Formats: sequence, C-alpha cells, structure tokens
Amino acid sequence: MVTVGPAASAQERALNQGHPVRLDDAYPIAAGDATLLLDGGLRTQAQSANRGVFPIDAQYAILPNTQLSVGSVLTTTPHETSSPGSGDLTVAARATLGRQSTFLPTMAAQVGVALPTGVGSRSVDVELKGLATRSATLGLLPMLFHLNAAAQFRATRPGSDEHLVRYRLVAGSSFAIPQQATTTVVGDVFADQALRRGQRETIGVELGFRHRISPRIAFGGAVGTEIAGPRDRSPFFATLGMSVDFDLPAFGKPPP
Repeated sequence: MVTVGPAASAQERALNQGHPVRLDDAYPIAAGDATLLLDGGLRTQAQSANRGVFPIDAQYAILPNTQLSVGSVLTTTPHETSSPGSGDLTVAARATLGRQSTFLPTMAAQVGVALPTGVGSRSVDVELKGLATRSATLGLLPMLFHLNAAAQFRATRPGSDEHLVRYRLVAGSSFAIPQQATTTVVGDVFADQALRRGQRETIGVELGFRHRISPRIAFGGAVGTEIAGPRDRSPFFATLGMSVDFDLPAFGKPPP
C-alpha cells in the first residue's frame, strides 16, 4: 500500500548536491540556519589517472524559504576538462515555490553561476535547476521521492566543440532507517549530458547514507558507478564527509 502525506516528516531532511550524493531535496531550511559541508572522495578513471575530489559548500537562509550558497570543488587533476573546473567558485540562490499538497510535491527553483576562478578555467556557466520532493509511505516505511532537473548554459567563451546548453537529471529516493530516524539511506540514478559534442551522456547510480550525531553535526558517505558514458568514465567512486550547522541572524526569523 502507498500512502501520500506527511508521514516522512520525522526523518532527516538535508540532501545536498555532492554531499554525499548528487541528489538535492526541495525542502527549505529555516531562516537563520547555516551549514558548512565538507567532503572528500576518490574517483577511479577507466583510461586516465584516478583523482581525488574535495567539494566544500556553505549555505545560509537569510530569508524564510530562501537559501544562498557558495562553494567550490578541488581535484587532484585540475587541468582535466570539466564543468565547472577545479577551483571554480559557484554562487547559487534557491527559493521554495510551494509545499506538498494533495496533488503537488514540495518544489523549489535555483539559479547558480560558476565563475572561472579555477585552474585553466575560461567560461562562466549558468545553471537553472528545478527540484521536487514528495513524501509517501510504502507499507509501514515512510519515504521521500526526489527529482532534480537542471539546464547548464556556457555563457562565455564556449569552445567550438562544446554544447551551449547541457542537461542534468537526477532521480531517487531516501528513507530513515526504522527506529533510527537520525540515519537516512539514499539512492539515485543520474544522467549528465557531455560537455563536448559527439560524446555520450554519462549515466550512473549512487547509494549513500547520512547520520546525525548531534543537533549540529552530521556525517555521511556514498559509493557509485558510471555504468554508461564516455570511454574515460568512472567505474567506481566513493565520498565521505560531514556537515556543521550554525545559527545566524536573518530577516523573518522568529524570536527565541
């Protein structure tokens, strides 16, 4: 039996792209909440050197239902072509569009800009992203179902063989382990259009977890594989990291 409703409200709601999987949830963070996310990962490559990946992000809700974030990703192979490049600074703003109702999921929209501050970077990339999350109960298990769809625009200095617009899709679900609401298991499947024309889309799967060890600190990890794509796709990747929450001033924040 599937029941749609708020049954999943007790579980951990804090999925963030790259921490530990690339799936985001659409739930807003409360005004005044801020989070620092730090991760480290290893990606094996089919035809080139393996690389370390180190994403860092800071998030802050300065207004209700609005989230600002700034972040970057560092890699041990910064000269490899990627978008965004290693060290590029990414700034994003997200707004909640609506909460879950009888027929609609919780929805949010985000616009982000990747600035070419990294090694060998040359282009400004703009991303428009939509997020949807819906809670439901399968039997006795409360679950959350997520869908992320994004379009990335190469706004400046595109290469002659590069797509001006690329798509990214991620779909998956998460659930709290029964009797252990502080631990969330999440899985997803993703598809990324290649930066260069003529290359295949990358399709992969991920499985991760997130565990809150205190009201302000959580850690998580994930493993995954790219099952289809270019010749030098990643047969295996793994991520491990943590998040730290803070309280900051904000407009519209209720008094203590």
